[in-house]
Amino acid sequence: MKNGTKPTGMTFDTPSHGRAVVSIDENVTLLSQESKRVLASDGHLNSGHDVFTYAAYDSSRSAWIEYMDFGRDGTFDVRNTEVPGQPLKQEVTIAHRWVETVRRDGKLGVIVGGQFVFVEDARARAAKSTNGGSHTSGK
Repeated sequence: MKNGTKPTGMTFDTPSHGRAVVSIDENVTLLSQESKRVLASDGHLNSGHDVFTYAAYDSSRSAWIEYMDFGRDGTFDVRNTEVPGQPLKQEVTIAHRWVETVRRDGKLGVIVGGQFVFVEDARARAAKSTNGGSHTSGK
């Protein structure tokens, strides 16, 4: 692949397995040619942050589940579950638990103790309560 005359990436096709490996700049992606989905990706977002993604198919629910690790620290931060005929379900990790996200006034957050809280605020609260802070969960 070229951007003008400059080579920017390569594609490796493995037709017997129905997958392709794509390398562009410092990003590497494994694609399923059958489902047209990214199965795994390791690279950088446009913001410059490192991210690793992994997707798998759950045949018992006919669902695609995608996990994202921002910062590549070994902990998945976001999980998207896509089931045909249902809205996309997005969850984030807070205190080692998956919590479903909600949108309020166009902003992404979670419900904690019956209140809408931004994801980073919920994570900060959880960290404070698990590190001996005075905050008690649910209050």
